[in-house]
Amino acid sequence: MIPGGRLRGSLLIFILVVAVTGLAIGLRSGGPANVSEVPATLPKGGVIISGQIVLKPLTPPPPVALSKAAAIEKARGYATDRHFPATALEASITAAGNSHVQNVPAWVVTFTSPKATNVSQGKTPLFVKHYSVAIDVRTGKLLVGFFTK
Repeated sequence: MIPGGRLRGSLLIFILVVAVTGLAIGLRSGGPANVSEVPATLPKGGVIISGQIVLKPLTPPPPVALSKAAAIEKARGYATDRHFPATALEASITAAGNSHVQNVPAWVVTFTSPKATNVSQGKTPLFVKHYSVAIDVRTGKLLVGFFTK
């Protein structure tokens, strides 16, 4: 027979282990998914693109914002040499290492080339098919641009 104090202590430890494990699993499954390019739609927890760009759903979307068509047109002005088909996604964006782009409501416009293009400025080639431009959802001001394979 286990004395009452030991039983309560064992039960308390068991409950704590279950609670902490459940919390860890919940946090892991509800956080941003790691991806290598901008998705067509955002999952509830958002995404982390190549460990550098975090996109999360806007909740709620800003009442005064550029339309999707206006956002694509504005982004084309920042991507003048990329005359490719474009898609646009509204999101809250955070760019690693950029203190000005932290949870900013944005349109993320992605231009997709039919074939990979070398965008390297050095000796080692870097071939990509996607160029994304994040612009302020209200003003259309450039926030950040980035390439993905």
